Amino acid sequence: MKKQVTMKRICLLFLALSIMLPAQAEVYKYINAQGKVAYGDEKRDGAVKVVIPPVPTYPSSEPISSESNDDEEQETADHVDYEVLEITSPLPNSTIRRDQLDGVKVEYLLRSALQAGDRMVLYINGEEREGMDLGDLERGGHILQLEVLSDADVLQIASTEVSFTVQQVSRLLSPAFRNNATVN
Repeated sequence: MKKQVTMKRICLLFLALSIMLPAQAEVYKYINAQGKVAYGDEKRDGAVKVVIPPVPTYPSSEPISSESNDDEEQETADHVDYEVLEITSPLPNSTIRRDQLDGVKVEYLLRSALQAGDRMVLYINGEEREGMDLGDLERGGHILQLEVLSDADVLQIASTEVSFTVQQVSRLLSPAFRNNATVN
């Protein structure tokens, strides 16, 4: 009887430990019956194991202030031309996981403080956007651009376009999914 209880405990411990391990399937590349390249999780004749690197992620950071410390110079000048406008975050060609997108904002560097009456406009995929938050973007590629417009909507300066990708995280790799998974 005691041996049977110990065996049950060992089996339960093994089951609990196997659930806690991160799930990572092996992927194999092969040529299917139609002569096309295919991928699968089962090793087949002629299949080659594909090494999948970890998903690069983009951590959010504090925005760079575009305010100038030299208030006296701003008051004496009528209008100062802008020297630089560049998007500093997200980085060009970066990838942001969809589950990390909330709270990520477009950050920028603007040399010469934003002048009275001028406004900063964000375009995502060519459409004007309210605010600098990226939280509700769908997966896929996106293009950002910033412009400073005068109160008469005259373009003062524009940033270069920045492309980045929002990547949807697999539910199977999600900690919430793993924690709620049941074993039959």
